[in-house]
Amino acid sequence: MNNNGEETSYTESGSDEILQYSATKIQTVWRGRMVRKETLEKPKNYLFPVENIAIEDNAGNTPEKDAILVPENNLAKEDASDQQAMNEADDKLRTSTPLTNNKDAIDSPDQNIDNSPRYTEDGKRLPSFSRVNYVGGYRDKRNGTEYYHAWTQTKVPQKYTLENCPERFHREVQTKFLRNRKSQCVRETATQMIIKIQCFFRKIQAIRYTRILYIEKLEKDKDQKEDKDQKEKEDKKIKIDETKRRKEVEHRLHPRTTKDFEVLYHGLERWRAIEVKKITDSEYNDATKLALLADVMDKEAQLIQKIDRLKLAANEENKVEKTQKLLEQMGSPISFPSFDGGTTFITTPSIQRASELRDLYNALCLPLLSIDERLQVLLHVKYTVKEFDCSLTRDIVDLIDREGDMISRGVSSKNLEGLRKRISSQFLVFLKTPKFNPEAAKYQKFPGAGESWHREKPVYYCRGCTKYLSSTEFYLSTNMNHVGKCKNCMLEENYAKDRVEDSAYMKLLDNARNEEEDRRKKELGPSLLSGKQNINHTVDLMQESDMRYLIDTIWGCQSIISATGNTEDLVLIRWNPKKELSPWNCILLTKPEALVHQKEDNPIGLYSSDFVKRVEQKHIQAVNHFSQLPKMQKYMKEAFYEEKRTGRVLHRKLVPLR
Repeated sequence: MNNNGEETSYTESGSDEILQYSATKIQTVWRGRMVRKETLEKPKNYLFPVENIAIEDNAGNTPEKDAILVPENNLAKEDASDQQAMNEADDKLRTSTPLTNNKDAIDSPDQNIDNSPRYTEDGKRLPSFSRVNYVGGYRDKRNGTEYYHAWTQTKVPQKYTLENCPERFHREVQTKFLRNRKSQCVRETATQMIIKIQCFFRKIQAIRYTRILYIEKLEKDKDQKEDKDQKEKEDKKIKIDETKRRKEVEHRLHPRTTKDFEVLYHGLERWRAIEVKKITDSEYNDATKLALLADVMDKEAQLIQKIDRLKLAANEENKVEKTQKLLEQMGSPISFPSFDGGTTFITTPSIQRASELRDLYNALCLPLLSIDERLQVLLHVKYTVKEFDCSLTRDIVDLIDREGDMISRGVSSKNLEGLRKRISSQFLVFLKTPKFNPEAAKYQKFPGAGESWHREKPVYYCRGCTKYLSSTEFYLSTNMNHVGKCKNCMLEENYAKDRVEDSAYMKLLDNARNEEEDRRKKELGPSLLSGKQNINHTVDLMQESDMRYLIDTIWGCQSIISATGNTEDLVLIRWNPKKELSPWNCILLTKPEALVHQKEDNPIGLYSSDFVKRVEQKHIQAVNHFSQLPKMQKYMKEAFYEEKRTGRVLHRKLVPLR
């Protein structure tokens, strides 16, 4: 019970640990007075026991619950002589710092609840000490021992401490008692037994093995892919070489074009030079050498005759092929892309007329026909040409009537071959005349080419054959001052003297043109390029003779880096990639060297200063030789823009000669 008659309550925790009592208002009793305890908190450490403190009310009655009686022999006796020592202890207490978690023995202050002085049984007044508020303590639930915070109690003089309390020591000077515990690790207590690979270990092993297999599979696939790519490249190269070799053999056995015959004559010249060198380097006498040289000359003449016979056969085949191609172009309908992505074909009356005439000509040229079929074809041709009355049509009608009479008399087909060829050739002239076939006017070299006086009209004079020919019959060059000789005269002169093959130079020129076209498509795009397709660039104006001079004379027909002289492995690329290809902005390299050169944004930095000077000197040579080329290019561009502005055709696009 407290002073107001209220019962003092205790709050305990369910834990076996020590509970801390913390109160905002505490009445601490020393030597038989009551202390009210409220609210509990969990303690942090044990403090010293307070076993000599009794809890009672003001009337001297001891509470039944939570009270402990303090024995009388533990009460200290007041001594007047010790008053000064007690006051000094009080002052020391006020200036000292409270100790937390200290096990020193400290007594409670000597004051009543109402702060009145306390007296002993014999009426003597106990000394007054400064009271410090009680802010909590600890109680051991196992044996009921209570512990207070050291800084919540007031120290008493050393005399009372020594007489009334057992001897105690500060925790720093006490001996630390150690308690040894023994323990064994799991491995020491394990039991030896058979190791069994369980599912988890097997799973990890399987995952690791699968990863290893997967990595090995990836590496194997990568190696196989690299080997496959390398093999494909080699096979492709072998296939290209085989195709090239087969084409060369085919062109040598069955030449069809002018380039094929140039190759034959070039091979003949190399064979003649080798044979002559063998004879001159031999140890034979002069008479024997002359006889051997005569034999070489006879063989050369025989080979030239064979080449000429091949040339005549090729001319006949080319003539027939050219005629068939012309007739197919005349009779083909006009095609253009439609809006839905398809192709639309349009047939005009002139195209239909050309198609009918083409079918009649093909029927006339068929060799294996019966007599009735042949007479029916001749009858259709006769009615077709009789629509027009002229000398050409009258000749065709007379020839058809003559063949009909001979067939009716039983003349064999072999004896009629010459007459049938005359009919076919005359009907072909009929097809190519715009008056009879309007579609033929689109395929003439110049207007009125089918008429005799226009066909024989001279344009340029040839110094070789002394004929007047059109400009298309001459080789053109960017630095030429006069026309000179025609194509036929130049070919005959080449066959008779030099026998030079220029196919490699034309191939280099075609590769350079295609590369420049692809580069312009990437830079400008198809939409912008379509508006500039008629503007002739520098490489488009160059001809085969210009490329021959550029490769042979200026660059020495070899790579400037590795000095490789095989023209099949050489390419002509840009020296400065930001400028278009031209004789003064080019470099002759092999294909691997060209790939390295084109990968760099500034390839000039790859080379030394001496090398750059050598290239610049060659560019100066090209500028001096092709001085007319920039002027021609400027004129072509100005003419193109003038034509585009006015709508009048001022010039035709210069078509490179093949």
